Amino acid sequence: MDRKDLENVKVRTLEDLYKFDSIVLWGAGFACEDTIELIGREKIAAVFDNDPAKQGNTIYGFSVKSPAVDLKRYIAQDTAVVISTNGYQYEIAEDLVTNKKIPENRIFCNSNKIVEKWRYRPEIILEHMEQIQKVYAMLADQESKDYYLRFLKACLTRNPFFYKDNPRCINSYEYKTDLACLGLHGGEVILDCGAFNGDTARLFRKITNNNCEVYCFEPVTENYNEMVEWIRREQIEKVHAVHVGVGKEKYLDKVYSTEEKTTKGAVGSNRFNSNSPVISEIQVDTLDNMLGETKVDYIKMDIEGAEMDALRGGKKVIERNHPQMLISAYHKIADMWEVPEFVLGIHPDYRIFLGHQPHAPYEPEFLFI
Repeated sequence: MDRKDLENVKVRTLEDLYKFDSIVLWGAGFACEDTIELIGREKIAAVFDNDPAKQGNTIYGFSVKSPAVDLKRYIAQDTAVVISTNGYQYEIAEDLVTNKKIPENRIFCNSNKIVEKWRYRPEIILEHMEQIQKVYAMLADQESKDYYLRFLKACLTRNPFFYKDNPRCINSYEYKTDLACLGLHGGEVILDCGAFNGDTARLFRKITNNNCEVYCFEPVTENYNEMVEWIRREQIEKVHAVHVGVGKEKYLDKVYSTEEKTTKGAVGSNRFNSNSPVISEIQVDTLDNMLGETKVDYIKMDIEGAEMDALRGGKKVIERNHPQMLISAYHKIADMWEVPEFVLGIHPDYRIFLGHQPHAPYEPEFLFI
């Protein structure tokens, strides 16, 4: 990787978006509300969606428009299009250019206030080129390298054409490669950090034909209670719900979530801002404290930007067990180099791949084996 691969791209910011005469959103799903809140209602001319079932409905105060009927009315020569959905951004952009004849330079990735604060930070990326080059060289296959570079370019340019899948990411928590034995095969003890309502525990059990033991760490009370009810109702064995946030030390903190979207829950400085936050005090603890000498084979972390703290608090567990790990790196742009640096500081013999969940290339995850 040459520094020029990133230094020579055209950086685009929100200010570049606001220079257009008008802005329309493309996508009327759940992510649309956060995009509207970021851009401002007064700046948005219309919301479009390709789904006929959504067209004509009112979403967040906007009547959803049909591309077939309303495209020429709302999209002029100086109109920017912001993709207001998380999934399939590349595919939507391709359709906009190929079929709707909208120039690529007028199309922007989806964003929200949290992403603006933590991910779309070109100055941070360009200040850490040396570390980025080192991580690029560490990655075990060319597909990971290409995807790593594309994701960083997307963060610099806001161009959704860089949010293209790593072709080796075929199924959830699977990565197709002959270079290493990646994934779950049965018999593992799994740490699910950021367990939500047990959805990933369900998936881990399915992948292993119920032959695994899962410790599920979840700080948001609503999510935790739903997970406990699932375990009780279905009499699940070897799935342990733990109402704790994972961090670098033991302390009490506040978790901020919303009544409508309990997925929007985060601890301390990683909290989500909300117009109507639900605030509750929760316990934070380290994996080292909680696991002791427990054998660990696999660690999954998706904890809203607290991944580095959790890794620091689990250093002994990682040193002792050398587990396979899948660590989210999309909440904070610095995690794209700090996470692999830290893990290799514990075990320099880890092989590193960079993947994502199916159709979610905007959310990179490091795989360590």
